[in-house]
Amino acid sequence: MENLEMRKLGGQDTFLMLKIMSKTGAKEAIKEFLKKQGNFSKEKKTEKDYQTIGVEIMLDIADIVMMNLSNAQKEINQLLSNLCDLKTEEVEELDFLQYNTLIMDFFKKEELKSFFKLIFSSFQ
Repeated sequence: MENLEMRKLGGQDTFLMLKIMSKTGAKEAIKEFLKKQGNFSKEKKTEKDYQTIGVEIMLDIADIVMMNLSNAQKEINQLLSNLCDLKTEEVEELDFLQYNTLIMDFFKKEELKSFFKLIFSSFQ
């Protein structure tokens, strides 16, 4: 397998993503980040401020998720296989570089930014 293409995230991907977030500690990472940043509702923020905050959240979450990937390995492989139209076994057999590139490509998806923005707004 050479070039693996991922489809856009769809509504049904939400369920696996939430399960992965729970198993990897991403939800707690969001809460901790928000505690560090203080109460956003008291301050007037610009769209650029929110974009900067969103990038910081994604980096923090990515770090925590990467450290806890093994807790959700089954679900991650299932999500990646769904997104790439592969069997789960095919994802599990990818070599080191292909597998990790696929994970990094997932974190770069534009739809993921919207997903985290939605989650972020629910904590305000």
